[in-house]
Amino acid sequence: MNQHPVTLPSPLGWTNATYLAAAVPTVNSRMVVNFRPGTYTLTFLGQVAGATPSRRFGVVSTDGSNSLNYRFGVAPETYAFTTSRDWQFYLQSYLPSPNTFLSNDASTRQFAVFANSNGADGQFAGEWLVGGEDNGCLTAAPGCARRSDYDYNDAMVHIVSEHSISTVPEPSTYAMMGVGLLVLGGAARRRRRSASTIA
Repeated sequence: MNQHPVTLPSPLGWTNATYLAAAVPTVNSRMVVNFRPGTYTLTFLGQVAGATPSRRFGVVSTDGSNSLNYRFGVAPETYAFTTSRDWQFYLQSYLPSPNTFLSNDASTRQFAVFANSNGADGQFAGEWLVGGEDNGCLTAAPGCARRSDYDYNDAMVHIVSEHSISTVPEPSTYAMMGVGLLVLGGAARRRRRSASTIA
């Protein structure tokens, strides 16, 4: 699929679970890539093929309320964050320019996600590699000096999901738990009484 295949690190024996929010134009395997709420650690693996330093790469919640962004080559090596919203990657391209690509917009063809899958469709993977392509030109044309090579190695990030955010029970849940404990306590007391009567 890629013109210049990339060898990816495989610390846990990566499977073939590959999710493309992007694809070479002749490949129809494109889909939206969102990440669920939770705690994540991102490790910026660098610019394998080299990206334009003035462009940015980052993450943003799908409703646009939270974001983290940094310039290519100036990124912190590792960054951890917790979010209660779905989130996605974004990438600023240099061709066509200016342009911002999002991983939950499959039409941009700018991201590839590789998962270490141990669940159906990789849903319980907990670990991913994301590759970004900083040239969005399908063909050479006005505004596009050259066509993208679609190697997805202009910016690479390793993602590890720490755990899901625990939800806070509603007051009605606490009330139901209290009633349940009272019922269990009453049942235990009755058992003790009946046990002493039989003895």
